[in-house]
This record gives sequence, structure tokens and C-alpha cells, in this order.
Amino acid sequence: MRKIKTPKLNHIAIKVKDLEATKEFYQDVLGLKIQEERPGKSIMFKDDYGGIIGCILSEKVSIN
Repeated sequence: MRKIKTPKLNHIAIKVKDLEATKEFYQDVLGLKIQEERPGKSIMFKDDYGGIIGCILSEKVSIN
């Protein structure tokens, strides 16, 4: 599996509508590991290089 490297990117937070689908995508497709999970609220993923992706459940997700 190809590893994702996030050079010079320490952390990012995004709003998502579906935590389970997000969890499956980041774990199964991108191969990231869960660092912390708050069921029904948020999930934090960590890559192999120390980068953190925080996914926060939100009904109001906009794409600009």
C-alpha cells in the first residue's frame, strides 16, 4: 500500500457528514491509523509522518 506523506503539513480539520464512511475511507483506502475517536462526534487520524487529520461530524458541510 502506498503511504501518504504530508510534508510541512502538521494538522488539518475538516467537517464531514458521515463519520463511518469517513473512517472507512481514511483507514481502508488511504491506510491511515486512528489516533483518537469520539463516537458520534469526531475522529482523528495520524499518518506515518506525524501529520494529523481531524474529521468533525457536521450537518453543515459546504464545498466551495
